[in-house]
Amino acid sequence: MQHLTLYTIDIDLLCQKLAIYGVTDRSVRWFKSFLLDRKQRVQVGRGISGTASSSRGCPQGCLLSPLLFLIYIADMKLWMEKSTLCGYADDTSTSFGSSDEKEVINVLEKDAKNLLMFMASNSLAANPKKTCFLFFNRGKKCTPQSITVGDKIIYESPYHNVLGLVLSNDLTWQNHVYGKDGIMPSINRRVGALKRLSYHIPMKYLPKIAEATVASKIRYGIEIYGAIRSSSSDPQCSITKDLQVSLNHAMCIAMKSRIKDHVRIADLCDKTKIKSVNHMSAESKLKMVWSALENDESALNDIFTSDDCQPSASSRSKARGEFRLQANTTLSQKNVPNTAMKLWNAVGTTLKSCQKKSSAKREITKIVSTFPIV
Repeated sequence: MQHLTLYTIDIDLLCQKLAIYGVTDRSVRWFKSFLLDRKQRVQVGRGISGTASSSRGCPQGCLLSPLLFLIYIADMKLWMEKSTLCGYADDTSTSFGSSDEKEVINVLEKDAKNLLMFMASNSLAANPKKTCFLFFNRGKKCTPQSITVGDKIIYESPYHNVLGLVLSNDLTWQNHVYGKDGIMPSINRRVGALKRLSYHIPMKYLPKIAEATVASKIRYGIEIYGAIRSSSSDPQCSITKDLQVSLNHAMCIAMKSRIKDHVRIADLCDKTKIKSVNHMSAESKLKMVWSALENDESALNDIFTSDDCQPSASSRSKARGEFRLQANTTLSQKNVPNTAMKLWNAVGTTLKSCQKKSSAKREITKIVSTFPIV
C-alpha cells in the first residue's frame, strides 16, 4: 500500500528531534534561527507581492530541506507493528505478506491507522487521492479486496505507478511497457519529437539527444523489468524485441538513415554509441548485484546476502561467489532477483573479485559485449 504525504514540518518538533538525536544545543538554535520567520514574496511579470513571514516547513530548493525532512520522519518506522515500511522522499509504502488474506487486510489496516496517528502527531497528512492498494495473490482469482485507511475506503488496483515503475498485481511488466502510462507510448512520442527535431538540428547532436530522450527512458528500471539473452540459444522476450524496434527507429533518425535501408543493429549501436536493450538490461543487472554486494548499506544488500541465497560454506558454488537460486515458479524465474543472480552465477570470477567501481564497470562492459545484440 502506497501513501503520498502532504507535509508541513513543525519547526519546534523538528528541533526537539534534532536534540534527541544528539545535535548540540548551539546547532539546534542555528537550525531554529534558519527556519523560523523566513521572508518570502511572489513575482508575476513585473509585479511583486508584499513580504510574508513563514515559520513552518523548509524552504523549497534548499540543499538542507530533504535531509531535514528525512530526519523529521525517521521515527515513522517505530510506529509500525508488523508491516514493512519503505519510503522515498514523500512516497511511503507499507507491505505485509501472509497466506491468509484476512490477516493481510487486518495488519495493513491496523498499521495504516498507526501511520495516520504518526502523521497527525507530526503535522503531516496522507493524500487519499494518491493512496493505492495492490494485492499480490500469486495468480489466484479472487474477489477484489478493499482496505480502510482512516475514513476512506481504498479499493484494490490492478496496477500502480511507483517511482516510475508500473507494478501489476499479476507480477508481469505488460502495464509498465504497454499501458496507457507505460514507457512504450512515451518512447514513441519521443521518437516522433526526435524526427521533427532532426530537420532543424545538425546530425552530430542527434545521437546524444536520442540517448538522453529515448534510451534513458528504456534504461530506467531495466534491471528490474528487463529480460536477458546471454547466448543466441536463449529465447527472445517480446517486450525486449518491441523496445528494441522503437530504439532502432530513434537510432536511424539520429544517423539520418531510413528503416527500409536495413542497417544492422550492431552498426547503429556502434555509430550512435547507444547500447541495445539486451545489453542495457544485462549491464544494469550486473552493476546492481555488484553494488549491492560491495555496499553493506545498500537497500539490496540483505537480498543478495541472505542465508536463502547463499550456498553451503563447503560447496564449490560458495568458492566461486555464486548464489543459490530459490525461484521455483515460472514467474519468479523471470523476475528479479532470480534473473540477476542467475546472470551473476554465469559470469567468471574476475568481476566478483573487483573491488573498485571503475574496474568492475570495465569488466561488466567486457562481459556484456559477448552477449547477443538482441
